[in-house]
Amino acid sequence: MRAARPIGHEVYSGTTTDPRGNDVETWADPVEVLVFGWYTGNPSEPGVAGHERTDVDAVVLAPTTFRPGPNDRVVLPGFGAFDVTGPVEDFAHGPFDYEPGVQVNLRRTTG
Repeated sequence: MRAARPIGHEVYSGTTTDPRGNDVETWADPVEVLVFGWYTGNPSEPGVAGHERTDVDAVVLAPTTFRPGPNDRVVLPGFGAFDVTGPVEDFAHGPFDYEPGVQVNLRRTTG
């Protein structure tokens, strides 16, 4: 399978201080990453990542080389920015000579 769908990846840069003295989080400019695909969830039946019951609004299916950090953001064309939620789910270590890739769970960015 070939990764051919572009998304944006914003790496978390940490915090800085705004003009009023408040700490605000910052991210680097988005870098284009090619993935296998992505989909958004049904808001009436949110997906769940792991046993912590983290709501999932969208999922990215990508090659194993895509490893966003826990505070990074992903920009989906036509849908805007999402926060990475939970760890990257790696499906590349199965019993067959095949690496299907990773799943990245996303939560809608608010605020």
